[in-house]
Amino acid sequence: MTPYTLELDCSVYQTEQMVCIQAEYYSYTGGAHPNTVLLAWNFDLMTGQFFAPEILAADGQIFLDAVRDEIIRQIDMTPEAAVEAGYWEDYQDIAANWSSYAVSFNEEG
Repeated sequence: MTPYTLELDCSVYQTEQMVCIQAEYYSYTGGAHPNTVLLAWNFDLMTGQFFAPEILAADGQIFLDAVRDEIIRQIDMTPEAAVEAGYWEDYQDIAANWSSYAVSFNEEG
């Protein structure tokens, strides 16, 4: 067992308009458990700027709301005990900020 591990695995998806990088960062520094962090960067090659996923929809707010509603629908379909064990009480508020987390794109969408 190694007392200290850092790993970064990345995948890149590129079109003529954008580059999307998805990454998984893993670290173990000898504590009780390792840490894994999901990361994503989406870059618009036309504007030269990073972008959030809602920019790809005709109506960004409708898109944000639809994805949030789907996330909450899937959570609400799980057994109540699983929800209590796996989600915070404010999971609906957390789901509302889904686009600020690691969101990336690939050839499947």
